[in-house]
Amino acid sequence: MMDKIRLASTKPAAVEVDLSDMCLIVANNIVSRSALGRVYGDESGDKSFVELSTTALDLSSHFCFQDMLPFLGWMDHLTGLVGKLESTFRALHNFLDQVIEQHQNANKEDNSEAKDIVDILLRLQKDGVLDIDLTRDGVAF
Repeated sequence: MMDKIRLASTKPAAVEVDLSDMCLIVANNIVSRSALGRVYGDESGDKSFVELSTTALDLSSHFCFQDMLPFLGWMDHLTGLVGKLESTFRALHNFLDQVIEQHQNANKEDNSEAKDIVDILLRLQKDGVLDIDLTRDGVAF
């Protein structure tokens, strides 16, 4: 991030620097590296996680009739909100399934210590040391 700001400041013409966009990219890189084990972002060439998380965040800020006025929940179907939510979260679920499969395949080859949250959760699921059952669809008590 600092290199991009430095590069923009050395150009002779006035260059607009979008710090909010840069901070969003840095936050995404930190979260994806610590939770998923690698950076999924614009610079890595894999925009699916960035696009999916941005779309999910955007959809969560939309007005939802079901939440505010449950008897008008049918309006969410008319506005298309339900369809957008279902398709976005289905795509996000598929993406995370791929991440889990990649980690499981990597763990078969590499028996080193857990490196990220997915590795830790997979190890807890495998060892069964918790009082809860970790599944891909949720946590069962």
